[in-house]
Amino acid sequence: MSIRNKNGIWYYEFMKDGHRFCGTCLDEAGNPTGNERTAAAYEKAQKDMCAKVRANKSVKALTENFRAELTGAQAIPLHEAFQRSLSKPRKRTPCQQRLVLKRNHWKDFISYMADTYPDVTHLAAVSRHHAENYVASLVTFGKFRPRQAGRRRIANPLSGATISDYITTITEVFELLAEDAGLLNNPFSGIPKPALQTENRKPFTPEELQTIRENLDDFTRPLFTIAIATALRAGDICTLKWNEVDLQNRVIRRGKMRKTQIGVDIPIMPPLESYLKTLWDNRDTEGDYADYVLPRHAEMYLSGNRCGVSYRVKQFLEKKCHIVTTIKQAGHERSVSVKDLHSCRHSFCYYAGLYGIPMNVVQGIVGHLTPEMTRLYSNHASLETKREKMELLPDFLNLAENDDSGSHLTCANVPEILKMLEQIPIRYAEELKQLLSFMTTADMSSIITLRRQLTE
Repeated sequence: MSIRNKNGIWYYEFMKDGHRFCGTCLDEAGNPTGNERTAAAYEKAQKDMCAKVRANKSVKALTENFRAELTGAQAIPLHEAFQRSLSKPRKRTPCQQRLVLKRNHWKDFISYMADTYPDVTHLAAVSRHHAENYVASLVTFGKFRPRQAGRRRIANPLSGATISDYITTITEVFELLAEDAGLLNNPFSGIPKPALQTENRKPFTPEELQTIRENLDDFTRPLFTIAIATALRAGDICTLKWNEVDLQNRVIRRGKMRKTQIGVDIPIMPPLESYLKTLWDNRDTEGDYADYVLPRHAEMYLSGNRCGVSYRVKQFLEKKCHIVTTIKQAGHERSVSVKDLHSCRHSFCYYAGLYGIPMNVVQGIVGHLTPEMTRLYSNHASLETKREKMELLPDFLNLAENDDSGSHLTCANVPEILKMLEQIPIRYAEELKQLLSFMTTADMSSIITLRRQLTE
């Protein structure tokens, strides 16, 4: 026996693989013991622990096997992890709808783990290969469905954006509970997310806007009127309050956009000003939603029926305006929305770019975080529009002189034009000089405006 008593206290001492280990024997309370049997049990426990530690062949194996002792962490069951993560501080608190979505993401993950790796029940036991296999399952089969004997799994692919959302949610749970669970690394950290093969919403064409204007009803008129004039999203339109509308100074001051949490100041143009004044004069001052510009829409949106607003807009576009709102993507069962109320934002940015409104001004109105994001919205020019605008460019290299087709002749080389100039009475010479002076100094938009006025 390698224990000895000195002054009533027991001490242990033993050799293991050429190393000497010694110390004071402790009781269950962690105090030095004077009981020989307790000392012998403590010395045996130290020998067993030493053998267990020495059995690890690498630092990684040692840290994995002694995670709790090294970090003071506790085992967190997978089915409790998401709820515990909600108590952790985070940059932004998700709304209730987003919270339900995140919870479903986590439930899908633990259902996969319970079916595929039933022995893995705690957060710390999830390894990198578990995470990679789960993401591979999402990419191949979509949401997890328990296996049925004798039946093959049916693939229901998810979009790249949805899979990225799953990975983001699960990664976040592991990050928030890393210290509590004693995680040495996050198994989902750095897993490549699939490419976002999204179908962008398209702006309304002038013909479609005309059709919409001719068929607006009491429900859709306020939505489209505000959307096309402000580029606000549906949620911001439905929840817009009168205290955010300054009719005197003709500006909408939205403190925080619902999606980006960024504030915007949007000038109110005369057509919208007139419409808002009509709504103000006819507002209901007694209802529960009297503070909102659109009480009916606010009630529907805030009472948990957000989809009802989108549904009625889509029905209006498809049934009354005969505008195709969705398309089918290859490899996906669900259709993708390409035209809805949100398309008014694209239309706003498209026509803003078309009429030369600076990028920073567009950014300040639509509330995007970077000019690059706004540029995506304004990049909708059709081939016909590009051709029309490019035809206004001058002949920088004077290539027309070498063109034998006669389609780009200058005024001086056209006999018909020279003959017309000779027939202009001398009394109009001064007016002709002024016109020529204007043509050489005016910008292209002024010349186009003059041309339209003369041809009307």
